[in-house]
Amino acid sequence: MDWFCGVNSTDFDDFQWNRDNTVYNECFVDLLNTCVHIFSLVMTSLVLLILGCCTSLRLYSSRTIVPFPGHDVRWLVFFAQWIILLASIGEGVMADSKTAGTTQPHLYLPASAAFVALLIAMVYYHHTECWRLPNMSWLLLIYWILTVFGESLKLVNFIEQGLDVTVLRFDIAILSLTMNAIFLIIELNVIRTKVFGWCYTELGIPRDLKNRDMHYYHRYVNLPSRILFWWLNWLLTKGYKSHLEMTDLGDLSEEHSTSYHYELLREAYEKEKERADRKGQIPSIWWSFWRAYGRILSLAGILKLIGDTFGFISPVAIGGVVAYATEQYYGPAPDAPTYDGPYITVEEYFKNGFVLVVVMFLAPSVCFAVLQNHYYIVIIESIHIRTAIQSFVYEKSLHLSSWTISSGEMTMGQITNHMSTDPINIFWFIQHVHYIWSIPYQVSDLICIFMVEAHLKEAKAKLASIGTSLRTLGIRDTGGKAYANMFVRGIEKACSGN
Repeated sequence: MDWFCGVNSTDFDDFQWNRDNTVYNECFVDLLNTCVHIFSLVMTSLVLLILGCCTSLRLYSSRTIVPFPGHDVRWLVFFAQWIILLASIGEGVMADSKTAGTTQPHLYLPASAAFVALLIAMVYYHHTECWRLPNMSWLLLIYWILTVFGESLKLVNFIEQGLDVTVLRFDIAILSLTMNAIFLIIELNVIRTKVFGWCYTELGIPRDLKNRDMHYYHRYVNLPSRILFWWLNWLLTKGYKSHLEMTDLGDLSEEHSTSYHYELLREAYEKEKERADRKGQIPSIWWSFWRAYGRILSLAGILKLIGDTFGFISPVAIGGVVAYATEQYYGPAPDAPTYDGPYITVEEYFKNGFVLVVVMFLAPSVCFAVLQNHYYIVIIESIHIRTAIQSFVYEKSLHLSSWTISSGEMTMGQITNHMSTDPINIFWFIQHVHYIWSIPYQVSDLICIFMVEAHLKEAKAKLASIGTSLRTLGIRDTGGKAYANMFVRGIEKACSGN
C-alpha cells in the first residue's frame, strides 16, 4: 500500500470502514478500480484460453462473423474510451512528476490496467461473435457494472474535493463514466436479444454466408476490419503469390447485386410519385435518390467533415510543440501562467509538447481512416446508383412499343445516351458531391486558424508552422500530380505493348 499510494499512504493509518476512509479516500478508490480491471483481465483471458485451447472451438476458424446488436456503436465507444484512457495515463504520469519525493503509482496504474483490460475485453467480445456464444456476454456485463460503480465512486471523490471541469482528471472521470455506461446498455441489449430473445426475431445465418463462393466479406466482419479493410488481406496475399483470376473474386454479396438496387430505387421512386401526385408536382428523380441512398451518403458526408477537421489539428499542434521546446530551452516567460496544485489542468495538459506529439500522430491516423472510408462509401454508392439507373432505363425500354421507336419519338441513340452518358455523369457527381461544401469549409477553417494564431503570443512560431503546413500541402499536391502522370504513362505504355 505504501508503494501504490506514495505520499498518500498515511491515509491508511488507523484505517476504518467509513466514508472518509473509503469513498472520500482517492487512493482507496483507485485501488478498487485497479482490482476491478485486473479481475476482468484475468477472467476474460482465462475464459478465452479455456475455450480456445481445451474445447472443440480450437478447430473452428472463420473469416466472418454475424454482428450482434450494437456492434458498430460498441467499437466506436471502444475507440473513444481507448483514447480517453491513453490521455488518463499521460495525465497521471504528469501529475506524478509534479510531486517531489515518493512516486504515486495510483495516479496512472488504474488507467493502465483499464487500458489493457479494455483491449482484452474487446478481443473477448470479438470471439463471442465469432464463436456465436452470446452467453459469454455475462462476464462482460459484470465488468461493465463494476466499472460504472468504480467510476461513480471516483467522480463522487472528485466532487468532494471540489474539483471542476478545468481539471483534466475530473473531465476524464465524467467521460469514462459515460463510455462505460454506454457499454453497459449495449451489453444489456445483447443479453435481451441474443440470450433471452425478448422482442427480437433471430434471423439466422445470412444467405450470403451460406454461399461458399461469396468472398466479399465487408459486411460480415468487425468494425476495425471494415475501417482498415483488413478482411482483404487474403486477396492481397493470394495476388502476391500468384496471378488473380476472376474466379478468385467469387460472387458479390446480394446487397451489391443489380436486382437489389433496382428494387431499392424503384420503391423509392414509387413513394416519390405518390408524394408528387398528392401535391400536383412532377416526380423528382433526385428525391428518389435521396430516399434510397441519402442515409449512407450522409454518413459519408459526416466522415468527410471529421476527416477535414482532423486534418487541421497537426498544423496547430506543431506551433504548440515549437512553443514548448522554446520554453524548455530558454525558460518560461516572466508573465507565463503558473499551475499550482496536485492535479493537471486542461490548459496545462495540452501545452505539453509530448502530449502534442502524440496528438500529431493520432490526428492524421484518424483523418486517413475516415477519409478512406468516405471515399469507399461514395465510390460504392455511385456504382450502385449508376447500376440502378441503367436497370431502370433498360426495363423501361423493354416496354416501349415499336411504333415509338420507328416514329422517331424515341431513338436508339437517346436510349443509349440514357443508359450510358447520364448514369456516368451522375456516377461522377456522387463521388465528388461532398466537395461542394468541403472546399469552402477547409478554406474558411484555414483562414480562421491563421487569424487566431496570428494574435497569440507565440505568433512567429505559429505563423511558421502554418507556413510549413501550406508548403507541405503544395509539395503533396505537386507530388500527387506527378505520380498520377507517371501512372497514366505507365498504363498507356502497358496498353500499347511497348
